[in-house]
Amino acid sequence: MKGKQLIFTLSLLLALVAYPIKASAHSLETDYQLKSNALEIQATFSNGEPFPDAAIVVFSPDDPTHPWLEARTDENGKFIFNPEQSLAGDWSIEIGEDSHWDNIIVPVSDRGISLEEISYLDKHDSDHHYHLTNQFIVLGIALGGGLSSRFLSRKLTK
Repeated sequence: MKGKQLIFTLSLLLALVAYPIKASAHSLETDYQLKSNALEIQATFSNGEPFPDAAIVVFSPDDPTHPWLEARTDENGKFIFNPEQSLAGDWSIEIGEDSHWDNIIVPVSDRGISLEEISYLDKHDSDHHYHLTNQFIVLGIALGGGLSSRFLSRKLTK
């Protein structure tokens, strides 16, 4: 009977450990609004708290590899983006870093910021480590079942 209890306990432990629960307590949300010819960007966490002192990196359309501007949000998570209108095209604005990160693409023309055309750059899939969860569960059940049947068959033949 001890063998069955051990197998049951190990299977239960595997099921609890192998199935992660998604935590999204502090995802980053970026809002923006046009104020005159500038774009006011506000970075907040999903619970509504501002993201103060968040890193801001702005890339111009003519040089998307070298920062045009590096700055920080204020204590309210706000940053004012005032692009050079002579540099028409898509500006990239990165907000935050690591797991608290967002990137918005701001089209600018000689008429100014095209508010309706602002888009978000697709984030890396933050749930990537959850994709194999079901496969690991099936593998765990198969291994557990195989080991337990082998163990029980040995015990019954003795």
